[in-house]
Amino acid sequence: KVFAVIIQDITKQKRKEGEISRQNEKLVLLSQISSELLLERDLKKLAEYSLRKSLELTDSPLGLFLVKDKEGNFGLLASLGISAQAEEAQLFRPVGVLGEIIRQQKPQIINTNTRSLFSSDNSRSDRTILSFGPLTLHSFLGVPIIADQEVIGIICTADRPEGYTKREEELVSALAKDLSLLMVRNAVERQTQVLKERFQTLFDQAADMIVICNLEGKILAVNYRTVQYTGYSYGELINEAFWKLHLPNEERRVRDFLMRVVEGKAFRIEGYLRQKEGGAFPVDLCANLLTYADQKLIQVVIRDIIKFKNTEADLKERIEWLTRKLDECRRESAFFRMAMDALPEYGILMDRTGRILLANALFCQRFGYSADELIGQPVEFLFDPALSVDIVDGMISQALRGGWKGKVVHLTKERQGVWLELSLQAVRRSDGDALGLLGIYSECSSGEET
Repeated sequence: KVFAVIIQDITKQKRKEGEISRQNEKLVLLSQISSELLLERDLKKLAEYSLRKSLELTDSPLGLFLVKDKEGNFGLLASLGISAQAEEAQLFRPVGVLGEIIRQQKPQIINTNTRSLFSSDNSRSDRTILSFGPLTLHSFLGVPIIADQEVIGIICTADRPEGYTKREEELVSALAKDLSLLMVRNAVERQTQVLKERFQTLFDQAADMIVICNLEGKILAVNYRTVQYTGYSYGELINEAFWKLHLPNEERRVRDFLMRVVEGKAFRIEGYLRQKEGGAFPVDLCANLLTYADQKLIQVVIRDIIKFKNTEADLKERIEWLTRKLDECRRESAFFRMAMDALPEYGILMDRTGRILLANALFCQRFGYSADELIGQPVEFLFDPALSVDIVDGMISQALRGGWKGKVVHLTKERQGVWLELSLQAVRRSDGDALGLLGIYSECSSGEET
């Protein structure tokens, strides 16, 4: 900026002294423009400034600054000296003179005394009329702005009374080279800003707390979750030592943890994170080294594990309860087995649906099954397959209501039938609700009632 002001002052002084010609003055102006362009970051303002200076360099009354869009058309980014009607056309197709500039990637000059293939009226020999979108121009200079061997924009000046020469082309081309670098820079900066915003969004919306520290443990960045959980503001956390966020008795351990992370010897620990109002909650710290802009940093992902701790406590309590119940069941099972084995007859214990829960030793011995083979089987498993399931269900229903007694045939493991007299009674709780069924068998001869 200072350089541009100095050049401008010198130019004014030399002009007064008559030491600078008009052409040399334009070269000085071009230097001033180049230095001014470096200060501008907004693309539209850059286009407006460049176009205004292009008209000064070429002594032109009219100008357009076109920029290529994603579809390959050229949109009007800035204009000077154009009527309101002309400005309504904001999009120009790459045809005609624009097409030639894009295809050849070279400037194009059309003057009133030159016949041209871009003429919209070839029947007229006195002058060339160039149709440019909604405009009719009588002299024209178009200079491409090229980046990576592609035309990304076009500076157009028009209607210079004496027409355009190679000199004006060179001046605007020099300006276009500067613009090429600046437009690419602006595009990269815009893309970088978009990526930064996306990263910041992901950073802040992460479910866990994230803290970025330097190798000395000084906090450089935190996400929104860290602010939310701890109650500290961003300003209070930045530049604070990371271990200061932990309980006093844990600061040394956390500091040693970060040192081991730097040495590549540590990865995860558990601790307690302090809150601004004085509380603390259990957390899991997972750290790793990362490199950003050639600088090594420590990233710490902090997970609130108070829910997991509560879950662990609940789970432990449930396991203890289940263990007690299992012990009770084992004792009850041992009691029932002892009682069942003490019976002088065959006996089985079933649930309310008729599924076998227990069979005594005499029953297992007589029918050739082990206790484990019988447990979980439906009682109809012991009957002849030809017997209707409805009959067995009727026996169970009758037993639950008041008991059932009769003769049945059960099959041994070798599928041999054995006639038995069965007494089926409900086992009830103190409130009268049936828990299951107890079946007592004794062998008998065949009979009509089965």
